[in-house]
Amino acid sequence: LITQNTKLVFIAALFLIIVGRLTYFLIFFNMFPSIKLNQILKLFFGGSIFYILMLFTFVARIGKINDEAFANANSKIASYVAHLPAFDNWLNDYLNDDHYIDWGLKTFYGITNFIGLVERKTGVFENYYVFTSNDIEFKTNVYTVFRFHIEDFGIFGTFLFLFFLSFIYRKIKLLSNKFPLLLIAITANLLFYIFNSFLSSVWAYMSFILVFVFFYFFLLLARKDIHV
Repeated sequence: LITQNTKLVFIAALFLIIVGRLTYFLIFFNMFPSIKLNQILKLFFGGSIFYILMLFTFVARIGKINDEAFANANSKIASYVAHLPAFDNWLNDYLNDDHYIDWGLKTFYGITNFIGLVERKTGVFENYYVFTSNDIEFKTNVYTVFRFHIEDFGIFGTFLFLFFLSFIYRKIKLLSNKFPLLLIAITANLLFYIFNSFLSSVWAYMSFILVFVFFYFFLLLARKDIHV
């Protein structure tokens, strides 16, 4: 974590832990867990520790401990949470330009890259959005999951795609007595998709796709009578 660029993987791992908890409550209790004041305080404390850890890892990779190093580290962290202004800027350009629909090639980059239809480059998008705050320049190529969807299906098509996801989930839920393990895997996958949506599409990475494929097969291996 300190010497290698594994921050996003670490964040994804934290998301998966939360997703596992939420999936358990949704499947077996048909509700989200209640949140109490002490849990909010723990979340705030954990978030503060996580921010300090991220800040320290960026400073450690720079190799110096001074004001400039901390300023650069904060700039790097800010670039990871600049998705909303970046998406807004990109969307304005998109609406004013001619464009083609990619029909799912980018949303499902993990699959389309694997079978050779397209080549997914590191970072997915090569164009950066650059902005300035407090005389510090930031740049990011994180545009949320909606850039993937809009480039693939258009704006109206994005609504249809999201409706299709909810339709599939509803159908699987109605057949939960026949496919309880499939319902667990799909619920976890869709929750992870929501948590990761501020960054990118979880299906743009084959590793994330395989996580839930293996998860389903592990459920099959450990199967007991499950009633949902």
